[in-house]
Amino acid sequence: MLNTQQLLVILSIIFINKECLADKPTPTGEIIDTQSCVKKQVGGGKALIEIYKEGKNAFIGKLTVAANGQVPKHRDPTEEYLLIESGQGEITIDGKTMNVKAGDFIYMPAHAEVSFKNGNQTLIALQIFAGPKSARKYDKWQRVPPKKKD
Repeated sequence: MLNTQQLLVILSIIFINKECLADKPTPTGEIIDTQSCVKKQVGGGKALIEIYKEGKNAFIGKLTVAANGQVPKHRDPTEEYLLIESGQGEITIDGKTMNVKAGDFIYMPAHAEVSFKNGNQTLIALQIFAGPKSARKYDKWQRVPPKKKD
């Protein structure tokens, strides 16, 4: 049997942590229709991000960079991963420059200094951030209006 002091401790824990005990919806899986996802652009379309999903622990989208486009030096607060679907270019990560092409998978550590110079064709890459914080840069990009369905 619990004594009064033990009962008060338990009740205070329950009261303080009542959110933890509340019925919260469990996240469920979903199918994302990539044709209707939010699209944002910068530079009049020189770069486009299609935002597939943004959660608590990750961001995933499709990044398109126009031929001969560039991404200036920058640092993101989270890890970043790119899977190059098509195109080629030159990426610099913390002073080391490497050529990249379709099929390459790129890892960039959090806070790394990164820049990119695209080749002479459009580059398309699957982009993943380990946390949505780095994707805040896309908040400033111009939203592309959805295409009207016939």
